[in-house]
Amino acid sequence: MDLTDDLVWNNVIDVLEKSNLYREKVKQSLLSSNELMKEKKENVERNNKRIRKLKMELDKIEDAITKQQTTRLLVENTKQIDGVIKELDKRRI
Repeated sequence: MDLTDDLVWNNVIDVLEKSNLYREKVKQSLLSSNELMKEKKENVERNNKRIRKLKMELDKIEDAITKQQTTRLLVENTKQIDGVIKELDKRRI
């Protein structure tokens, strides 16, 4: 009986000690996982901010290209109109 009591007592002590270690491991794991999630969230926010900034820059570039093309077309049309006016002036004389 004494031997059985000692065996049970030692097993109870062992389980309790290991349960504390296990709880500590789980706690550390959860803390690490929370830190990792926080870091990932910050990365996502940073990347979203960068995406918004790049989209704004892209919009500005597209606007500049559109203005450039419009100006080029206006210049070409003006040259054509000037040519027509000169031709009409020649015929009028």
